[in-house]
Amino acid sequence: MKEFNLVEAISGAEVCTKAGHKVRIICWDSKIKDYPIVALETMDDGEETIGEYTLNGQFTIWEKEDPIFDLMMVD
Repeated sequence: MKEFNLVEAISGAEVCTKAGHKVRIICWDSKIKDYPIVALETMDDGEETIGEYTLNGQFTIWEKEDPIFDLMMVD
């Protein structure tokens, strides 16, 4: 894994979380304040969960950072 790169992600490069879960980015320009990236993360059981991210791929839940869910680029 390498650091999240928005330009590469928009160009179609594979994205995952720090936990190694695959991510499908749904949009880059949502109107959610401070979290314009909306994505679906594939969990270990195959189900998807939705997440909201900053432009640098940071995930926050209930105003607490949780880096295990931050976005990364697949090597």
